[in-house]
Amino acid sequence: MGVCAVAITLLPRFGFDQLVHPTFYQRDARAVAAAEAVAMVPSGVVVEAGNSLGPALSARTTVLLFDHRPRNAPWVVADVSRAEFPFGSADDQRKRVEGLILIGYRMVYDREGIVVLNR
Repeated sequence: MGVCAVAITLLPRFGFDQLVHPTFYQRDARAVAAAEAVAMVPSGVVVEAGNSLGPALSARTTVLLFDHRPRNAPWVVADVSRAEFPFGSADDQRKRVEGLILIGYRMVYDREGIVVLNR
């Protein structure tokens, strides 16, 4: 019991203090856009996804890493607003998306730097 009391009194002094504030659990516009983009991809398909978006798809799709190598997946979900592994910059990711559009993919979602392409 004493350990619990000490832990509760020390909570505000550490980063865990944020866990008790409701704002910690609210999504910003970028997180909302990412959730919407992931929801657009049908279950059971193959999708190339950015490093931060792939985990949200892995339970219901076959996820391939969105990188420089074309894999011809029917769906692509990428965050082109910031550099993500394995790209060196957001510009490299945007160029890759532009290249996919040139070969027949169409953009079905574009918000807050999160894009979804379908072929």
